[in-house]
Amino acid sequence: MANAVVEEAKRRGLRHEEYHSKVEYLVAHGIASTVDEERVLIGSAHFVFEDEGCVIPEGEQERFDALPPEYSHLYLAVAGQLAAVICISDPLREEAKEVSTALRALGITSTVMLTGDSRRTAAAIAAQVGVDDVPRRGPAGGQGGRMWHGSAGRDIPS
Repeated sequence: MANAVVEEAKRRGLRHEEYHSKVEYLVAHGIASTVDEERVLIGSAHFVFEDEGCVIPEGEQERFDALPPEYSHLYLAVAGQLAAVICISDPLREEAKEVSTALRALGITSTVMLTGDSRRTAAAIAAQVGVDDVPRRGPAGGQGGRMWHGSAGRDIPS
């Protein structure tokens, strides 16, 4: 994802000057560094809000809640406060809806999408394709490495 952000910045002619100190790469979460003695984070909602305890600035909750669900979101926080959200499009493959339709024609009555995207983004994509369910990680936010099929209550091994 980081490469996509850097490439788009180059395409737009945006300059990137190095102001940060040593960078910490936190696999599957994001990046942490320090700029002007303030901790700067960029990464997933889980990393920025849950792990690091960052907050949405006062008066910005409505705008935050209105972020388009069909995009993946990359959150930038400075000194414990959300400073920006980068919306990243990961377009559907051209044949995705066609494959879903073909599966139904073969008698498949229930389809499930497994993804690393946020539940909100995954649900928006699933609706575009015609997927029936997007499992949530369970129990306790994925502890134990199992997925739960929401409506049927069946375990789906990960």
